[in-house]
Amino acid sequence: MSAAANAVALVSLIAAVNVGAMRMLMTFMSASLDQAAVQVSAVNCRELKSTCV
Repeated sequence: MSAAANAVALVSLIAAVNVGAMRMLMTFMSASLDQAAVQVSAVNCRELKSTCV
């Protein structure tokens, strides 16, 4: 392989890894946000002494 082909392969590999990492990060972030929302709603229910869904 030529140097140019090696460079293209390396760039595409790095891009694929970055996209995978971003997807994992986004999934983790959204899961964390969902968990935080559940905890906040549970605290609100306790403070209001109302029945929670």
